[in-house]
Amino acid sequence: MPVKPIAIYGDPVLKAMCMELDFKKHSEIIQSVCRDMVDTLAHVGGQGLAAPQIGVPVRIIVLHPEFFPGRPKDSVMINPTIRSSGSLRDVKEEGCLSIPGVREYITRPTWCKVNFFDRNGQGRVVAASSALARCIQHEVDHLNGVLLLDYVSRGRQKQAAKRMKQISKRAA
Repeated sequence: MPVKPIAIYGDPVLKAMCMELDFKKHSEIIQSVCRDMVDTLAHVGGQGLAAPQIGVPVRIIVLHPEFFPGRPKDSVMINPTIRSSGSLRDVKEEGCLSIPGVREYITRPTWCKVNFFDRNGQGRVVAASSALARCIQHEVDHLNGVLLLDYVSRGRQKQAAKRMKQISKRAA
């Protein structure tokens, strides 16, 4: 499948509330989007990818297996929902493929429990901690139209917007 371009900060799809998918109605779409996302993530080398980042406003995330040893070959989560999270939080630096060159310190719970469907439509539950929990929370945020810059001050948001304009001018 083809590698898809990454939607960049300012693209309206990144602020959209994504649509939940029904396996009976959307089976072909689900399989196609999953393949595109796995291929795109392998190409760009991030830790995770959410469907809106390739311009598709549906509730699918993919986690790169190299970053999370012991996970399935391609950790695809369809319709993921964070059911619970820990009260213990930590602050770590995060980046985002849709906001290249920008890294911010974000506070998140250190663990979470997520319900989702795999590519075969099987319901799954994963209890995740540390980097995996952080990545899942970051990618699920994308499905809800939330970006890491939504967690920082207005001043930091303006700096990031300025940086993104400079990057897009260089690319043009």
